Amino acid sequence: MERSKIPSELFTHIVQHVRQPDLVALALTSKKLNQITERELYSEVILRDVPAAFRFCNSVLIKERYSFVRRFWFYQDHRRGHCLDKIPVPFWQLMQAALAAMSKVTDLLIFDPEAINSWILNPTRVKVQLCVAALHFTWDASLVAFLETQHRLQFLQTMEPFDNIHTPRVSPNALPNLQVFDGPLVVAAQLLSCPLTHIRLTVHEDRVQDLFGFLSFISHSKMPVRSLEILVVYHDIVDEIMELLSSAPRFCAQIRHLGILAMDPLDHTLVLECLMKMNHLRSVEIDMSGWMAHPTPLFGQKVIVSELLTYCPSLRRVCIWVNRSRILWTYDGEEWVAAVATNRSVRDDSLWRSV
Repeated sequence: MERSKIPSELFTHIVQHVRQPDLVALALTSKKLNQITERELYSEVILRDVPAAFRFCNSVLIKERYSFVRRFWFYQDHRRGHCLDKIPVPFWQLMQAALAAMSKVTDLLIFDPEAINSWILNPTRVKVQLCVAALHFTWDASLVAFLETQHRLQFLQTMEPFDNIHTPRVSPNALPNLQVFDGPLVVAAQLLSCPLTHIRLTVHEDRVQDLFGFLSFISHSKMPVRSLEILVVYHDIVDEIMELLSSAPRFCAQIRHLGILAMDPLDHTLVLECLMKMNHLRSVEIDMSGWMAHPTPLFGQKVIVSELLTYCPSLRRVCIWVNRSRILWTYDGEEWVAAVATNRSVRDDSLWRSV
């Protein structure tokens, strides 16, 4: 068959099964493949340093292909060298112009080291409808104004506001499709009308009482929460949290993941008794970093996860954190198997989103 007579659909099918690193070589084989491959090449743009992002946003040739972009990520990867603590305003102005031209982006990640440049998301210029937004800006009026326009948003990750007293508020009817939230408690408290299924909270010590109020609402309401993870919880309030959550039958019936439990190494009986009520729980995360003597040998950890299984037979995964070490125990129905990873960060882990 002559190349010119090959259906476009076949070319498209070929491109969809080619690895990202090989797309450039494929684009050079023919004009037809070049046209189709370009769409795939530019559908995902991940920029890991400021110079690369500057070149992308400032290139006339690339600007013609902005309409192809569906995923746009910008952050500074420390493994590539020096990371800037402050990025000049002209760079952010270029970034705003690029975002304004990428009208079909649905997945957006922007990491601002100062967390102050949310103005680039001015909704009068950046008219996108996101499904995924990881926006490392402080929660301010500019960010709220942008989010008010995001009716399709399903995942939101954001940061603490600078001013916890005069925190801008998103309207109750905004974000009608938001299912996954990762961010500070003060922001999560504004999202209680959203159909959240997965929640990961960052909680400061001075917000503990607010945390109890939030947990009381989500556990006793009709919110469809399947996964709940609380970062920075001190072991002296874990018992109270577990008692509160386990007192809500509806919550116990629907919860599938719970973390991160900073269990008391000497007396965690109450935690185990509360887990007994969560009949469909599939995974838990435990922080053992504060234990005076870590059960670092896998045998010692296996005793602990076996004890958890006794009280909660539905468990299939137990993730144990010891500082930056992550030990994921998986139960196959007969025995526990461990997978050890070092130099990991709790904040970068995605187990809580997998249920």
